This record gives sequence, C-alpha cells and structure tokens, in this order.
Amino acid sequence: MANKLTAEMIIQRYDTLKAEKATTESYWQDVADFVTPLKNSITKQQSEGQRRDDDIVNDTAIQANDKLAAGLFGFLCPPKEQWFLFSTTDPAMEKENEEVNLYFSDVSRIILEKLYASNFTLQMNESFLDLGAFGTCCIFVEKGKKKFLRFDSIPVQSFVMAEDSDGEVDTVYHKLSLTPRQMVQKFGFENLSEETKKKITKNKDCDKKIEIIHAVQPRTDITKGRITSDNLPVMSTYVEVDSKHIIEEGGYHEMAYIAGRFTKANDEVYGRGPGMTCLPRVRMVNRMGYTVLRSAEKMADPPILFPDEGVVSDISMNAGDAIFIRSSYYENKPQTFDLKANIPITLEMMDREEQAIKEAFYSDLFERLQDRRNMTATEVSERVAEKLLLFIPMMARVQSEIITPILDRVYAICDREGALPDPPEALAENPNYEIKYVGKMALALKSLDVAAIQEVLMLLQPFAEIKPEIMDNINWQRMARGIAVRKGVPSEFLMTQEEMKAIEQAKQQQMQQQQAMQALPTMADALSKTSKDVEPNSMVNQLMQGMQ
Repeated sequence: MANKLTAEMIIQRYDTLKAEKATTESYWQDVADFVTPLKNSITKQQSEGQRRDDDIVNDTAIQANDKLAAGLFGFLCPPKEQWFLFSTTDPAMEKENEEVNLYFSDVSRIILEKLYASNFTLQMNESFLDLGAFGTCCIFVEKGKKKFLRFDSIPVQSFVMAEDSDGEVDTVYHKLSLTPRQMVQKFGFENLSEETKKKITKNKDCDKKIEIIHAVQPRTDITKGRITSDNLPVMSTYVEVDSKHIIEEGGYHEMAYIAGRFTKANDEVYGRGPGMTCLPRVRMVNRMGYTVLRSAEKMADPPILFPDEGVVSDISMNAGDAIFIRSSYYENKPQTFDLKANIPITLEMMDREEQAIKEAFYSDLFERLQDRRNMTATEVSERVAEKLLLFIPMMARVQSEIITPILDRVYAICDREGALPDPPEALAENPNYEIKYVGKMALALKSLDVAAIQEVLMLLQPFAEIKPEIMDNINWQRMARGIAVRKGVPSEFLMTQEEMKAIEQAKQQQMQQQQAMQALPTMADALSKTSKDVEPNSMVNQLMQGMQ
C-alpha cells in the first residue's frame, strides 16, 4: 500500500472492514444486552440517560464480567505495586553488572509512577470489561497534554482492524465524533474543512458532532535517516467523513492503538470472550428468572375461581373487600386456584447454570487467589493450580497483545521525553530489554514451583533421617534464591553473585583458620616428643618457638 492515502481511500477501506465486521457486531449486541448493558449501543442507538437493563432479570453474568475485569487488573497490573520489571536480555550481564540492574530497577519504578499518575487505571478497567464480554478490546496510548500519559479505551463498535501476515493487529481505523469546538482544540482552526470553519465562524451547529476517521497503519516505504512525523514507521491520518477532508497527517514511532483478544479462532480477526461463550446460558438463566418470578407471584397472589352466576356484587381482589354470593351457590363459593408450581427444582437448575456462568468468567479462580483464610500454602496451591493452568493461554495472550505493547509504548515515550535516567555504558552494545511480570497472577503461577519444592522436601524428610546425604542432591543456595524470586522479592534485596562468592570465600578462610587452631595442640605435642632431635636453626624449631 502506498504511503500517500486520500480521504476517499481511507473512507472506502473503513466501510469495507466495517461491513466484514457486521456479523460480529450483531453477536456483540446480543452479548451487551445481557452481560454489559451500559455498552449495548453497538448496532442500535441509545439515547443519553436511557435505561438499558429492562430485559435483565438475572445479573449473574454482569457481576461475573465485572469480577473478571477487576481480577485481570488486580492480579495482572495491581495499582501501586511493582508488577513488572525491565531487565537486560543478556543473562550474564544481569548476573554480573549491578549498575545495569540498578538502571532497569529505576526505569521500572519511573514507568510505574507515570502509569498511575495518568488515567491508566480507569481506561484499562474499561478495556478489560470489553475483553471479558466481547473478547476484543482496543486502547489508545499517547503523550498527554494535561498529564504525561493519556489512555483511551475505544468502544468495540467504534473501530475496525486488520492483521498482518503473522496474525498481529497492525491496522486500526477508529471512527470518533467531535464537536467543532473540540476539533479546533485538537487540530487547530486552520486544519479544518471549509464546512466546519463556516459552522464555527457563524456559530451554527457548534454542538453537533462531526464524524472523523483516524487511520493508523504501517508505513511501507521509509526514507532512512530522516526522522519527521511523515516518515515514522506508523502512519496516522485524520479524515472528516462528510467533507472527505484530510485534517492531519503524521505518524508514530510505535503502534498507538493496542488491540487485544481474549481468545480467537484461526480464521477470525476479532476475538471471542466468556460473554460470547456462555451467552446461551445467560439467556436461559434470564428466562428461568422470569419463570420463577411469575410462579412466585401466582403463589403469593393466586388466581380466584368464581362460580358462574354465583356472585351478586362486583368482583374485587383487594384485601378486606366483601364479595356477595347467592346462598344457593355457597358450596361453589369463590376460592383460590390450587397451583402445583415446583419452584425449588427451578431454583436448583438456576443455581447450576449460574455457577457455570461464573466458571466461564473465571470467578472461582480469582476467589481462590483471594480467599486464603485458614489454609496452608499447600492447600492454596492445590486449589489454584488446576484452574490457573487453564487460564495460562488467555493470560499469555493478554500479556503479549495488550500489556507488553503498552509498556513498550510507554517506555519509548518516556525515553524520548527524557524521563528516564541515562543508561550505563554497558548497555551501549546491547540496549535491548525484556519485561518480566511479577504481579499477583504471575507470582501465583511461579508459586506452583515453590509448592512443588515444599512437597518434595516433606517427602524426603523421613528418608533424610535415615540417610542424611540424600539432601545433598538439592542446591540449597539456588533453591533459596529461586523461591525469593518466585515470591516477588526485588533483585536489589538479594545478594549478587560476587557478594555470594565473597561470603563463601570468607567462610572457607574462617573454617581453615579454625581447623588450624584446633590442630595446634596435636602438632605441639608431636613436636615436643621430637624436640631433642631438632636442630636450633631449623623451620621446625622456629614453629615450636612460635607456639610457645
């Protein structure tokens, strides 16, 4: 694709991608109606302030999706906790160069501060709500004006996207609506179309929103050595839809729109989430809810049977009212209808379906990670292990498609803005970095190794009492360090390899000195027995004189 795009080309490609997305959006609308009603304006228009939960009787799916979003945020990127660590990609450098480790420790701390000084928390939670319901989310990351960073969670109906040959999202077209006043603030008056300028100068329709498409995609031919906004790796073009006017052309160093999928089919671009997976169950539970409510209402206020021509006065259903009947019809007096509704079995079926919905949203996993009262570490591990292993593929996708690109983007912005310290000289040859996750979810996964160690030690303990040398199979120093790392202890709190070697050498020297001191009496006794044969100037005589 050529770098220079016309407004017509951008609008046409957006319409094409939007048409391909129509079936998915229809599916999403059904999901939104029952799982996240505040976002159910995907294929139908909703007025501002309009009630959106009229069709919902059972809110199990809504609460489960809220809990999933909170769990993803709280266990993958918990606020005010250092849940990620930047480090060098060179293992030898990481072990031996303390200056490099301290540099990346400072980088990790600074980036965490920048994240939580922005609107990261609010917008990530919105994205995780989309991820759970629709299996797809998109978040926009840029250098902020009022704050250092700005994040924007894009509604699923407002963007279309395309993948590259590796199946990674590299193209996002975002349709947004702005008032003329907002457009002036964002782009400047001089960059707007003539139609929009007239609205502003004549103060006409200034609050009527105008549709804009923001097209972001790779730039195919780049001139090496020239760093300008129109020569960056990622193209950025804003277009007014109605006037087909290009407002602004530029670019980004990295992809600014970060799209993620919870899970996806091989032949699909958009993802699928728990809300889509369990939609039939969600519908069923709502129907069951209606049935239970109607049954309970009939039992609390059952229908009344009246004999034909037996009632003299008007029929009333109000408490305390009198109904007059003919005495000849007394045996056939009005009476309540005997209902045979079996509400308990319906409630039991509902409870079973509700539990299945909660499991689809991994509610039981986050409850097990949180509820550790009156449980040993082994019990916690056993309860979490099975469910956590099932969650690993989704967690890996969330980290690789959402969290890692966000941190890469933020790192690059901080670096360009001079917010990071100067790197040490050792990184000049290998400036690459990697991101290690040490949040609650990552630590819970790593803690499975710790639980395995504990179990092995417990199994070996009876045998060690009989044959202690079997414990020599374990590298105690490496095990202790591994447990500390898996429990999230920062690297600066652990001894370096050089410090460990120095301590070991000091211990060996101290042990040798102690052994020598213990051996002195024996040597003195042996020398005293041979003192008659020792020549005055010999080394043995000098040793004997020193011991005296």
